[in-house]
Amino acid sequence: MSGGALNYASYKIDDLVERINPDTVLRRAFIEHLKKISKAVHSIEWNMSGDGDWNEDNLIRDCLSRQVELLQAVADADKALSDLHNAINEAKKFVSKQ
Repeated sequence: MSGGALNYASYKIDDLVERINPDTVLRRAFIEHLKKISKAVHSIEWNMSGDGDWNEDNLIRDCLSRQVELLQAVADADKALSDLHNAINEAKKFVSKQ
């Protein structure tokens, strides 16, 4: 497989960057952010397509604040802990019926 696991989404983002009128500070800042997103999406797509891009994590981190990454890690850990707790309770119920 090559390239298009996400239908070349990064090129659509690049097109968006070209079409947004950079007439305000916020739009220019947003355009710069979209450029970072495009690079990260391109890297993700290459990896999903089997072409390989070693820089995916760094490119994604470049789009996010450290706080966002840490909040997601905590949310993932909370979910895993909840799932584990539920599995333990189900196992205890199963064992007590025997």
